[in-house]
Amino acid sequence: MRTSPHTTAIARIVVAAVTLVALTGCVRVHTDLTLNNDNTASGEIIFAVSDEFAESLGMTPEEVADALLTTGDGAADQGIGAGATSEEPYQEDSYTGTRYVFEATPINDTANDEALSIIREDDVFVVSGVFEDQLSDPELAGLEDPMLSSMDVRFSITFPGDVIETNGDIDGKTVTWTYTPGEDLVMEARGEATGSGLDILSTPEGGLPGWLIGLLIALSLVLVAIVVVIIVVISRSRRNQAHNDGQVPPPGASPLPQEAGTIYPQEPPAPPTSGSEPPAPPAPTPPAATVDPAHNPTPTPRPDASPTDHDKP
Repeated sequence: MRTSPHTTAIARIVVAAVTLVALTGCVRVHTDLTLNNDNTASGEIIFAVSDEFAESLGMTPEEVADALLTTGDGAADQGIGAGATSEEPYQEDSYTGTRYVFEATPINDTANDEALSIIREDDVFVVSGVFEDQLSDPELAGLEDPMLSSMDVRFSITFPGDVIETNGDIDGKTVTWTYTPGEDLVMEARGEATGSGLDILSTPEGGLPGWLIGLLIALSLVLVAIVVVIIVVISRSRRNQAHNDGQVPPPGASPLPQEAGTIYPQEPPAPPTSGSEPPAPPAPTPPAATVDPAHNPTPTPRPDASPTDHDKP
């Protein structure tokens, strides 16, 4: 049996796209690939920004997407613009962005990707890959639950023939994997590669198509930009939380800060409790006694006193 490893460049784009969504719920990336029996791949990638996230930044979704996809040298714009066969506006489920469509991109073996690979073994396509969870980063450990729950990543592959085995969800000839925050995304599938089995190992210029290289560069730059955005959001959230925790009003104080010129009614003072009454004022000192001669009583004579001359008979 002849075994020839092939890795589609589109699959490498998918790996970068999955990484974007793993870092934040602010963007949506849906990737749908169709493997053809002539060893080419077609499909679409949806890149969209949450309307709510854009509003929180004071921007439109289009402005956020442009900021994420544009660099100083314009590398991202060139990659996205030249990479898709066609593109169209996308707006669904409060996400706004762009749908990029590509057709008949050759699967080639000139660049093997450890995260995701597609190998053709005779008449069977073998898909394998592991996307390691990115939320274990200490800087991202405090990511709020609402952001985690809003993550939206979906990756699907449609085989030319029947699906032989997979650890994903099967719907006809299509296998879908959904990313769960906090867990590694392991992708395994084998499907029939019905057809001529023609091997297209390279483009006429050799190596990867130029537009795919540009698109890979663009998505890598987006990844870096989103990491920066998430770290900034988390840092602000933690600072605000610490600031709020330090503003605990003392007992009896107004729970809300008073603005200048605003008078809030105050509670009357509580009556004193028993045992805490203030001491009574001291009693006034009585005035010193005075002698009134008119009311002074006649002194009692002594027993041995002799009568005076005018008292004699």
